[in-house]
Amino acid sequence: MAQETRRVSVITGGSGGMGIECARLLASEGPIIIADIKARELESAAAQLRKAGGEVTSVLCDVSAADSVAALAQKAAAAGQVQALIHTAGISPTMADWRRIMSVNLIGSALIERAFAPLMAPGGAAVFIASMAGHTVQNAAAAAAVLDRPLAPDFIERLEQVAGPIDPGSAYGLSKQGVIQLCQRVTPAWAKRGARINSISPGLIDTGMGKLEFANQPMMAMMLEQTPLGRWGTAGEIAEVAVFLCSPKASFVTGIDILVDGGMTNVLARQARGLTS
Repeated sequence: MAQETRRVSVITGGSGGMGIECARLLASEGPIIIADIKARELESAAAQLRKAGGEVTSVLCDVSAADSVAALAQKAAAAGQVQALIHTAGISPTMADWRRIMSVNLIGSALIERAFAPLMAPGGAAVFIASMAGHTVQNAAAAAAVLDRPLAPDFIERLEQVAGPIDPGSAYGLSKQGVIQLCQRVTPAWAKRGARINSISPGLIDTGMGKLEFANQPMMAMMLEQTPLGRWGTAGEIAEVAVFLCSPKASFVTGIDILVDGGMTNVLARQARGLTS
């Protein structure tokens, strides 16, 4: 009898925040590969997961670099078929200029999708982390067509033409809008391979990155006050949704974005339409 092909799970941004929480959950189901650009944090996360009994491979990866993503995909292919891909790697507005934000968050997501689509096992699934900012960004309609082709050679130049002056905050929202569009656009192609792909749009989440933005963006205090559930979300809550979407329990769920934001996006949308609760 032929030996069954091993199935592995891959988590980008796996050294902390949402990524390591996803890794903890998936490590109980089989071998995992965690990838990150931060070497020290990556090895620390891998050690934690191994201590808890996980079979873990760590891979340094810059998701904005095609050769780095290709190397990660090769490592995954050598390990087996990918049953779950959770792409959490990204940067926030205070961490870089707008071009770097777009390069990591959206171009990086497109590179990951392109590299891993052929590696997905039958019945496998991917989740890409977007943001509620992708639902509330200005110039969304004007930029939609350009955001739909992030790997075009002139992508950055065309985006600047249609979206006007772009600051890090608007770049973050546009990049996450692009992630949502990416997952929706490739859904039919993934379905033909027997795989699914979805995105999650978190709200205010209690991670290092979330706290950094809260300290530097005054409007986030107002957003927290208006969040119907009245609190921060946790990385673990995002991980639970992500792992569910990768599981057989979500076998008829694909091509959607799920808001995990404590109700904040709907509040903002109703306010924009002049509606009250």
